[in-house]
Amino acid sequence: VRAGATDGDGSTDKPLGSLVEALPMGNVAYVCAAPDALNEAVTVNDDKLIFGGLACADWKYTAEKTKLTAPENQVPLRIQGNTSTVTFDDFEVTASNATTPGLSSIGIFIDAATVSLSRVDITAGNGAPGMPGADGGAQAAAAPGGNTGAAAGTVPPSGGPASTTNTCP
Repeated sequence: VRAGATDGDGSTDKPLGSLVEALPMGNVAYVCAAPDALNEAVTVNDDKLIFGGLACADWKYTAEKTKLTAPENQVPLRIQGNTSTVTFDDFEVTASNATTPGLSSIGIFIDAATVSLSRVDITAGNGAPGMPGADGGAQAAAAPGGNTGAAAGTVPPSGGPASTTNTCP
């Protein structure tokens, strides 16, 4: 896989342009560290070996991490499935800031899968503010039969009539 590649067949000479295209083709995906990030929301549902950090020219290991981002309000990488065993190596995963009210910014979401992450940097963005609260409407100033708060500094004595007050020191 090479970010931005077109008309690929999955070979090293004609790589595919995205992980979403490559994952259905087999259980191993090799991804070169192109200057441009892969910008896609990837979901892995079964056993996969995904290796980044490869030179785009000759597909040799370079240790330069492959960059993976996703469109806003999406998780770049989801790994899910009760029996999935996934290896994910040599990536820099960055989630964008959430813009839809109430959403989080998550770099990698793993659910019920066995996953090995090696040399992976994960950066989450900022979550969006929550949804606006509902208007509470007009409220009564005091409960029926209660005293108002206007008599600051005085309290009715315990067990005595409400008309008697004690002044606080």
